[in-house]
Amino acid sequence: MVSISLQHRITILIVLFSIILISAFIAIQLRNQLSVITLYNLDRSKLGGKAVK
Repeated sequence: MVSISLQHRITILIVLFSIILISAFIAIQLRNQLSVITLYNLDRSKLGGKAVK
């Protein structure tokens, strides 16, 4: 069995934690951006409907 030194284990944990943290941040940002775009499109469609009337 291959033994991994403590330094390597800590490095691996830091890298994995960083990847998870960055992924969570990206997911939150994408969800917020999608929400903003959806609200903007709803407002545009309401204005378009009023302009047609």
